[in-house]
Amino acid sequence: LKLSYKFIRLYLYKLNRTDSDLYKYNKKKTTAYLLLNCKKTRIAKTRAKLRDKIKKARLSLLFLIYTKIRIEKTLDFLKKTRLCTKKWFLKKRQEKKQEE
Repeated sequence: LKLSYKFIRLYLYKLNRTDSDLYKYNKKKTTAYLLLNCKKTRIAKTRAKLRDKIKKARLSLLFLIYTKIRIEKTLDFLKKTRLCTKKWFLKKRQEKKQEE
């Protein structure tokens, strides 16, 4: 599963584009974390809708990419949340600068 990898913090760190591979609360920002655990309100609400659509109480990365229908629903989730897009990354960078 490849999700605009260049805007995930781990890859930016490997490319020396950011000072750390850690997200807020000292968690690594991986594809799995963003899809399954990120607690931002907008993302969590959209994830709840995804769970309802696929009728699964607990999601896993393997479960989300196991069938074509689940992949389509996962891609729909990513489009709605706009995770890991250039615009998303630049917004996060701007928020971090404002905090400093």
